[in-house]
Amino acid sequence: MSTLLGHCKQVVAATLITLLLTLWPLSQAQAMLESPAAGSIPRDNDASVFPQPAALEPAVNFWSNVFGVWNRDQLALHDNEYLGVVYRIDKFPGPVAEGLTTSQRIWMRQQEANLASQLRNLAYKKAAGRQLSAQEQSLYDTIHRGGGTLKGAADRVRSQRGTRERFLRGLETSGRYDRVFREVFRAQGLPEDLAYLPHVESSFQIGARSSVGAAGMWQFMPKTARSYMTVTSSVDERLNPVTAAHGAARYFAGAYRQLGSWPLAVTSYNHGIGGMRRAQALYGNDFPRIVRNYDSPSFGFASRNFYPEFLAVRRIAQDIEKYFPEGVRFQPPLAVKPLILTRSTHAHDISKQTGTRLTTLSDLNPGWSDRTLTGKSKLPAGVTVWVPSGEKYSSDLHRLPTTTIARSSSSQQRESSDRQHKVTQGDSLWSIAKRYDTSVAALSAYNGLDAKKSHLRIGQKLELPPTGSTKAKKPSSTADTTTHRVGKGDTPFGIASSYKISLRDLLAANNMTKRSVIHPGQKLLIPSKP
Repeated sequence: MSTLLGHCKQVVAATLITLLLTLWPLSQAQAMLESPAAGSIPRDNDASVFPQPAALEPAVNFWSNVFGVWNRDQLALHDNEYLGVVYRIDKFPGPVAEGLTTSQRIWMRQQEANLASQLRNLAYKKAAGRQLSAQEQSLYDTIHRGGGTLKGAADRVRSQRGTRERFLRGLETSGRYDRVFREVFRAQGLPEDLAYLPHVESSFQIGARSSVGAAGMWQFMPKTARSYMTVTSSVDERLNPVTAAHGAARYFAGAYRQLGSWPLAVTSYNHGIGGMRRAQALYGNDFPRIVRNYDSPSFGFASRNFYPEFLAVRRIAQDIEKYFPEGVRFQPPLAVKPLILTRSTHAHDISKQTGTRLTTLSDLNPGWSDRTLTGKSKLPAGVTVWVPSGEKYSSDLHRLPTTTIARSSSSQQRESSDRQHKVTQGDSLWSIAKRYDTSVAALSAYNGLDAKKSHLRIGQKLELPPTGSTKAKKPSSTADTTTHRVGKGDTPFGIASSYKISLRDLLAANNMTKRSVIHPGQKLLIPSKP
């Protein structure tokens, strides 16, 4: 990315709060740390990555109509299990806004009740062998054309408003974020089309909130979010689309590693990884069978349709002219640079040291609370701050150099000494490493922990590597090292075996975990044998 807007031409006086801002720590080693195992995740976006079995076609067509064809004043009465069965499209009485009036909601429920009554009568007459009226025969034909069944149809009546206007607004907003979202997923080795997911979750609304507590464009729940970002009274990083996108990327990397199927991994974003593993244990990766047969109280209409909705928005976004011939006025791409706070800081101090207006910072960091913006609260250490990157946008997020702003000599001396962190509720190795400007590998190795398997205890004390250290603390026996250039087909285990060293020592020497990616041509340090 380009340099900070306005640059920092002078070192801020020592009397100003000592503040250390470092660029987002996505160095090559960090990217390797967070990335899935080599070859485990396909990166292309063809049909093999996000398959659309024929059995899902009715559902995908239905949601394509909801998002791209039916307007918000139109109501589709349909079967909630067989989405190919759409009985009719009605129009709401009176003018229709984003939300319905009380009388319009009553009218909608009446339409559902009337249709259910007609279907019950149809089932009765069909079972009794009585002649059907023209209207009843039309209902019966609609069910069979849509691949449904008359049995239980009255109990499966559902209504769905069109959302074309809302989807169009989301498309316009997506122009601001699509490029950076795709780079976030690309950097993790994930399919870039996951960048379409906010269309399903929030229609790209930054401040979206659900009735169950999910927030932001990516709709993270508070408990889940705290594993990937900061959620406090002063800042809620769920509301920052780019920070939340990094969290979503790490979530999907883990979900795919566990499930090995993108339909299941995408659905797990709604239903949970544990739920999809239970479904997988029963039906394997046969997603249509899971949709049709998996019986779980929490696997309802929303979960069954989450992946078909994703396929539908993907279809529309890749053929915009068909669905929106009037054109889409995309917002200009976002151009930002990430910085990380290494100590709690007032927003106005960040404004002064970066030369960025507080109003601009507020726009780029929508998760900051009013108390933070008015100076009543500080932003905690570890928070990502997004600042303008200048006119030229750089997508190379994971190779940014490290920058230091306003650091006093006394603070350098303090930070070079040994420090400890006492584990509190909600802490993880990732959040602690981020807070103290180090890496999970360095922090875990410094404390003799397994980065993947170790569980932290509240009250546990961790020794902290020196600030800025991303390399793991190496045993004395690794003082002498050699270098190995990775060849095609090499694996960390194979390399460790060939040098007769432990895999753990190889990973620690190179700031890696068992999930890290290695690439042909990459150089690895080989620690000497004890």
